[in-house]
Amino acid sequence: MDQLDPGLPCEVDDFDPYVKYGRDNLLFVKRQAMNSLLKTTRYTEAEIKNLMTMYVQMAEPKKGMNMRQFDKFWFQMTNI
Repeated sequence: MDQLDPGLPCEVDDFDPYVKYGRDNLLFVKRQAMNSLLKTTRYTEAEIKNLMTMYVQMAEPKKGMNMRQFDKFWFQMTNI
């Protein structure tokens, strides 16, 4: 498995390959994705969880983001 792209499967009950539904339909970054992000970025686990919250508001379940959605996400992320 590539450290930069964990290539996680998107299971039936997952939001997308990197985010999963947990108890009470709460969303969580999958542990493998979290570990990869912690190794390859300067973000803390709390910051990644915050980014995930913004990400799921703009991403489409099972599809992620298209470039237009990503541009909006990036704008919101850089204006925190």
